[in-house]
Amino acid sequence: MAFAVPDEFIGQFSKRYAANPGPVSVDLIPLADGRALATFDVTVHRTLYNRPGYANGPCGTFVTLSEVPGMLRQADVDWHVHVQALIPTREAAAVPTPSPAPGATTQVIVDDSFYVREVTDTVPC
Repeated sequence: MAFAVPDEFIGQFSKRYAANPGPVSVDLIPLADGRALATFDVTVHRTLYNRPGYANGPCGTFVTLSEVPGMLRQADVDWHVHVQALIPTREAAAVPTPSPAPGATTQVIVDDSFYVREVTDTVPC
């Protein structure tokens, strides 16, 4: 979920993020095209403040969340994300392929659109 800030409020909010992979359990599923599907879970915590400088303040500017009624000085939200990544394997790299273009990089496709959002704490106005 994106948080859109109107131009007149740019610089009036601050956000702090922390990623917590927790116990990592990666399942590698080999695919016919030489890539592998890796899946894992991660929790990303975001604290959103109604002031710059990573602190909450008076409610002239406030935060709102769809899950919580009213105006907030601060909102803490966890995203529990299930990540799927398609990665090339060593075996796929050993198969002769055309030379990559100069400056080309190995492509890893990541899909992190599977998530559950959980409001963990709020500071009301």
